[in-house]
Amino acid sequence: MEAVDESIDDKCQRLFKIRDELSKLSEQARILQSDINHLSTTQAKNMREFLLGNINPNKVAGDVPPTPSAQNISKVSTDMPIPASKDEGKSRVSIEASTLKEGTN
Repeated sequence: MEAVDESIDDKCQRLFKIRDELSKLSEQARILQSDINHLSTTQAKNMREFLLGNINPNKVAGDVPPTPSAQNISKVSTDMPIPASKDEGKSRVSIEASTLKEGTN
């Protein structure tokens, strides 16, 4: 009977140790979650300040890249050959071949 009582006492002691460890881990998890929330808030504030700092409502026209002018557009060559696709060439050849066959019949 004493052996059973000792075994129960040992198991109870182990359970208490496990409970204490779980309690410590839970506290550490709460602290880490609090740190994560704090970091997220700080990062959000920093990002907001960064974005607001980059918005300059008094930007001048010189800061904007120039748009293409009519003079620049007129310099584009319009007499460039338009490449025919390979499929067009094949279909044209097959049409010509079928026309030749029909003409010979």
